[in-house]
Amino acid sequence: MNEVFEDRKKGFEKKYELDKDLEFRVLSRRDKLFGAWLAEIQGLEGAEAEEYIRHIAQSNFKKPGDQDMLDQALSDFSSKGLSVEVSEMKEKLNLFFSEAKKQIEEE
Repeated sequence: MNEVFEDRKKGFEKKYELDKDLEFRVLSRRDKLFGAWLAEIQGLEGAEAEEYIRHIAQSNFKKPGDQDMLDQALSDFSSKGLSVEVSEMKEKLNLFFSEAKKQIEEE
């Protein structure tokens, strides 16, 4: 009987691990799509855009949640005399989450 429970436990642990991996990949892809959108608004291209995308994606590792990434984007835009609404950024994050999930599932 213990073997049955142990097998179930291992199955749940494996599913949890796979779910967390998928979540991480989707959020990473979402952050890159978000960074690309922000780079495009700023008129960045090529290597400069790629560096900015990395900069934005890495800014989301400072604290749990997305506020650190949003704050970074607001700071970057403010320093360049540009503006973007927080509500628009949050809307784009939701859109990019859906797009990232779709892309990852199709891979």
